[in-house]
Amino acid sequence: MYDVDSLDSETYSEIIEDIVNQEVGLCFAPDTLPEARNRGYKLATSAKVRRHRKPHA
Repeated sequence: MYDVDSLDSETYSEIIEDIVNQEVGLCFAPDTLPEARNRGYKLATSAKVRRHRKPHA
């Protein structure tokens, strides 16, 4: 989960503009950060790789 409001604008502005200009962005999010934490979302951190697990069958 990315909290776009907390991103460093100098670092990420080019990436965000590219996504917006190409109209390929997709957004689904809980209304608030506490609600997101309650649902198990964690804030994304720069330079950290997350493991993608296979869904339980």
